[in-house]
Order: sequence, then structure tokens, then C-alpha cells
Amino acid sequence: MDTSADASFFKIGEAFENFIQNKIFPPESYDLIHRSSTYEQNRQRFAEDSLKPDFQFRCKKSNKLFYVEAKYRGSTIAGDKIAVFKHGQRERYLENHTAECPLFIAVGFKGYPDNPQILSLFRVDEVYYPDLFLGILRKHEIKKGPYNNDELIARINQPILTREETKKAEQAIPSAQTITTISNTKRSWIAIIILVVVLIGAYLYNKKSSFDSGNAATQNVVTAIPSNANTLNSRNKDESSVSKLNNFLVRYWFGTFKDSSLAIHIRAIAPDYSFTGSCEIGDNKKEINGIIIKENTNYTLTFTDEGEDGGIFRLKYIEGDIVLVGTWAANDGSKKLDLTLTK
Repeated sequence: MDTSADASFFKIGEAFENFIQNKIFPPESYDLIHRSSTYEQNRQRFAEDSLKPDFQFRCKKSNKLFYVEAKYRGSTIAGDKIAVFKHGQRERYLENHTAECPLFIAVGFKGYPDNPQILSLFRVDEVYYPDLFLGILRKHEIKKGPYNNDELIARINQPILTREETKKAEQAIPSAQTITTISNTKRSWIAIIILVVVLIGAYLYNKKSSFDSGNAATQNVVTAIPSNANTLNSRNKDESSVSKLNNFLVRYWFGTFKDSSLAIHIRAIAPDYSFTGSCEIGDNKKEINGIIIKENTNYTLTFTDEGEDGGIFRLKYIEGDIVLVGTWAANDGSKKLDLTLTK
């Protein structure tokens, strides 16, 4: 029996499907070959082809066919996991996944169905588990605009991965939950160490009246160990800062560069504050490696765009902000641009 909750759920799904059809694979670049029936159409009479993936498109540039299954998710489960596949669903999708017509999964996360906060696109053979960590979505994140033909063609032409290859690749990506668990474990050990230090200090202090000659040694023990604890606390704060930055900065940032669009993708931030990603100016996309300089709650991202027209990007992020503000300066010092990027 249909319920209003069912209808609302399917309407959200249809809104995301329309976003995928019209914004990501628009008619200017992609022919629509098939779209599954809507919720209302299936209520009247169920169509068997609704069991197929949501869409089949043909790339106009390459004439290659591909399927797309669209899934919008508004929240996580069990920490930072996103439920993507129902039981047995991935196996059914793999039956439609061939070298001639691969199947892609488009996942929208949070935000709105027609403007998700994170948009990811991956082939069904690129994921192994039904519930995916947020880090997996970040790895496959794409811009919320027409999908690049050349990038699509390259992904279509990749060989199909075996289950073991997929499992190994997915397990190599650390989850935010794993990082948090490790960080919490370290915090617990630090708390235990500090507690032991305090107890030892209290015991030695109570003994000082009876052992005057041991006063200096007692004071040395009490002061030396907290100094070590402060070092551990400082290290733990750095790990916490990196974890926060991964949550806030690892995403696409959009702006303009001269007369072209600018998209900077921060893909991952390492414990030493180095980061990897990509910089796309117009249709020119390059991989980048940079470093983040921390000053209290301010962070400056710095990386170099190589080439004849290359330069140095310096972008400042302040904790809690939703923008990156900074400059680009030509390598030869001849030009300088002010930049503002938003999520």
C-alpha cells in the first residue's frame, strides 16, 4: 500500500534524477536512450524496464553507450558511512555492466536533490561494499555541471576490475571514522598518562615533609613528565586539526580565473599538512600537490601551477568560513590576481 512517505521518498529521487539528466548529462553533449518509468507511471502499471538502471546515455563525441543509476542520500549511517546499495543490488547492477556499455553510479549527498553538497560518480565495479565511507565519495567527487566528455571516455575505456581488485582499492582509502577512532584512542592513553603523573606527583608531594632531601628529585619528576604530556597534547591537537581540515576543505571549490571558470579540488590532506588534488581552469585540468601553513585558526593553502603561464596560488581558509580568499601570482612576477572561491 502506498503511503505519503513513499511518495515523498520517490519524489526526492526523481528530483535528483532530473538533476543528473539535465545538468550532468545535458542534451548538448549526450543523447538520452532510456529512462526508467517514474513512481507515478509505475503506480498505474509497472514496466519491466524499470528494473534496468535509471538512464542509458550515448556520448555524442565518442558515440559510446553507458548506463547511469542515480542515488540521493541525505544522511549517513553508523558514523560516516552512506548506504548506497540494497541487499543484492550491486550484483544485479554488475549484470548490466559491460565493456561495451559500463554502468556508472551517481550519488548525491546532503544539500538538496537538485543541488547536492557532494556529487560523486563512479563505475559499479569501482566499489565493493554496499555501504560506502565518505572518503570513497570524496575520491570520486565531480563538479556539479556538464560532465567532461574526455574524462568520461577515459573512464569508459578502463578495464573492468575484478572483485578482489575493487576490494583492495577500497580498503586502502582511510575513513574519517577510522581516523577519529585512532585519534580518540590516543586521547585516552594521554589522559591515562596524565592521571598517573598527577597521582605520582601527589604521592611524592605528601612525602616531602618526611624526606626533605628528596624534594628536588620529587619536583624534577613532577615537572618533567607534564612537559612530555604537553608535547603529546600538542601532537594530538595537530591530528585533530588535520581531521577537521579534511572535513571542511576536502571538496570542490569554485570561482573565476580571468575570464574562465576555476575549480580547485582538494582531494586529501596528509598529517604533515601536505595535500593533493586538481586545478581546473576552463577546460584545462592539472593535478596539484601543495602544502598548508597553519597560523592559529588560519590556514594558507599554497601550490604552484607549472607551465609558461603558470603561477603560485595562495589561498587562506579561516576555521568556520565557507570561502577561500587569496591570490594567484605569475611565476615571472608580471601578473597578480585576487581570488575568491566558494563551495
